[in-house]
Amino acid sequence: MINLRYHIVSLVAVFLALGLGILVGTTVIDQGLVHDLRRRTDGFAKNLDDARATNDALSRQQALWEAFGRDAFARFGHGKLSKRSIVFVVQDGTSPGMLDGIVQSLGDAGAVIEGRVNLTGKWELKSDEARQQLALALGSSASSSEDLITEAAGRLAGRLGQSRNPAGGPDLLVKLRDAGFLSFESTVESFPSSSSLTVVVPSGVKDAKPPQSQFFMPFLVALAPARKTAIVEPLSAAESLVDRVRGSSDLRDQISTVDDGDIALGRFALVYALRSLVVTNTSSHYGARRSAAKLVPDLFAA
Repeated sequence: MINLRYHIVSLVAVFLALGLGILVGTTVIDQGLVHDLRRRTDGFAKNLDDARATNDALSRQQALWEAFGRDAFARFGHGKLSKRSIVFVVQDGTSPGMLDGIVQSLGDAGAVIEGRVNLTGKWELKSDEARQQLALALGSSASSSEDLITEAAGRLAGRLGQSRNPAGGPDLLVKLRDAGFLSFESTVESFPSSSSLTVVVPSGVKDAKPPQSQFFMPFLVALAPARKTAIVEPLSAAESLVDRVRGSSDLRDQISTVDDGDIALGRFALVYALRSLVVTNTSSHYGARRSAAKLVPDLFAA
């Protein structure tokens, strides 16, 4: 009869044979092949070092051009938005560095940052509880996530199109804040003020929340008639709200767009795009994407 000891001895013999085979194979392997593998490994290591050196050089060059752009464009943009109030609507996941650069450029142009609405990741509506909280904040009977988000977009745009004190009574901003869907900050009592401009800043991250098609597009359709609005996104955006707006016959003539807001050129272009909305009531589309009308504005046009 075959017993447990037999199985153990057999398994040990198999593993010993496997180990011996590996050992023998490594001792008789073609030394030419070993040499070739070593040569290739050394080559890959050198290529990696070269790529790192090139990347470091390009990063230094970019930093120099960014510094030059900030200094040069600050001169051309100075006073172009003097005393104009700006309100930001910022998507969750937006680069803080890009946003800081935009704020600085608008400030250099004389604009006053009046407030900011930060949309949180809770718009993903992962749970029934989140959907119920959004429905309660809206006072909505809609049940699907898509319908709730689209309704919220229109309602929030309608609220931002008005100028009133959030603390003065039942207010959608406060309800959405308390439910965790946004935060907001303001330097004025009646928010936003009646003459403020809106700058929408999408993160550019693919599948970021709230979604572009269900939230941002209906939000912009509702907001554009009430507020002069511009959109600025990063050059590396994997999902472009700017392209959607430029391709929309309803929005492209009402809303200005900039698709490279994370570099000095884009921040400079945003100043002029907002100025065109104020002075001539015309939209502008600047940046590096194919859908842009120009890379930068004509310095002497406005």
